Amino acid sequence: MRTTLGRDAGAPSVDAEAVLMRFLEERLDKLLTDLAPQGLAQVADAFRAERARVFPDAIAREEAERIKSRKMLLPLLPQDFVTADGSRVVRSLTTGAELQEHGEALEICLAGGWQRFRYRFACQHGGRILLGILDAVTGAPLSTADIRLNRVAGFGACTLELKQHTARRNTPPSPTCRRAVSELLVHCRSPEVRRHLLEGWHLLSYGSTGGARFAQPADILWHAADREALRTTLGAERYDSLLAEAVRARRGDASEG
Repeated sequence: MRTTLGRDAGAPSVDAEAVLMRFLEERLDKLLTDLAPQGLAQVADAFRAERARVFPDAIAREEAERIKSRKMLLPLLPQDFVTADGSRVVRSLTTGAELQEHGEALEICLAGGWQRFRYRFACQHGGRILLGILDAVTGAPLSTADIRLNRVAGFGACTLELKQHTARRNTPPSPTCRRAVSELLVHCRSPEVRRHLLEGWHLLSYGSTGGARFAQPADILWHAADREALRTTLGAERYDSLLAEAVRARRGDASEG
């Protein structure tokens, strides 16, 4: 919110930007206090939903930038996979925090710093992917699958190899979890998943997006999406009032508001 308002208010100099950021930090703290009775989590969820509605590709573009900068591991799927019977969700573990949380829940080596680092390094170039198999109702982690992606040179394709699949404390996974991974591997033969992986490998190899989904400058589009989502979530009048206050603060006459 602060970044979006700051960009809209503008700052012609470093000093003006410093004044603007100080004002916004104080003003937004007050706004969050005012919004607290509504439930800050609910407000955040409403913002994310509106952002996705205004700009459906915003999340995909943001993930592309994070993958390119190695802040996020390449996910196997564009979104979570739900099994046919609705009992399991399969999710790519793409950040250090996700790996740690999953590892702690299952009491496995991902909870430890060194092993987590080793797995992140192994997955960094898109050749290995770690998956969490979760209970679809509770979201509780149930097992972990380690997938190796073997790329077929010259054909733009790959084969997926299940290297390891374990449950809590590295015990064998349940039959339901095993079926979930088998179902997932069949799903990964789809053109949608293949295209997603090719775009991801292009990001990792060349540091550019390359896919049609990421053709426009991401920064400009994210800002536009954030602005529209904030105006809808907070109310256009409230957002415009905050922006007017920010402009006055940047000019040094915030006391008028």
